[in-house]
Amino acid sequence: MRGMMRQLHAYVATQQVVVAAAAATALLILAGGGCGPRAAVDLYQPRATGQQQLVQLNSAWAHFATGDGLGDRLLLSWPLPGSRAGREQYHLYLQVERADGTFSAGKAATTDDIVCGFLIQRSGRLAGLAGLSGGTLTVSGNDAVRVGELDLECVDGARIRGSFRATREDLTVEFFEEDHAADLALLEPAGEVDRAMAGAAQPAPPARPSKSESGG
Repeated sequence: MRGMMRQLHAYVATQQVVVAAAAATALLILAGGGCGPRAAVDLYQPRATGQQQLVQLNSAWAHFATGDGLGDRLLLSWPLPGSRAGREQYHLYLQVERADGTFSAGKAATTDDIVCGFLIQRSGRLAGLAGLSGGTLTVSGNDAVRVGELDLECVDGARIRGSFRATREDLTVEFFEEDHAADLALLEPAGEVDRAMAGAAQPAPPARPSKSESGG
């Protein structure tokens, strides 16, 4: 019984740290101001060890596309924790049916209030793809910008929470979709995002060079 209570206290303490860190991250992104894209989140990975369990990710790689019969698609990307440049190591790809509102995570965005997608980690022991299992996305904006907050859980137990300001970059999102066509097929109504099960995440394909690396 005492062991169970210690585990419960440890879990509660961890969740409090996650919430506090996410609140601080949200304040940072709001304080940053400006009109450019940015994404600031906290990624909690219970399967990681030590400081890797809770990492802060910040970057200016926040883009969205709309149309093509897919509704709105949001793509947030980050380098390694503590960096603001370099090769993209994390990607969060999301689909929703409309440009604003609060959405709940589901297998396929077939109704107006569902968000579907996946998180990719390209390197390290936890490299791979994991689909969404729960959480919410709140977004608003206009033809050029999407602003929002997210608190999403993945099938491998990871939780990603923070804020973003995404600018419209159809080609950037479409390039990513071409590279991940097989993964996007899982988001179709007939597909099953559950293929990316905990402990059996799907390998991530090689990343395209970032704009800074390609000279763009």
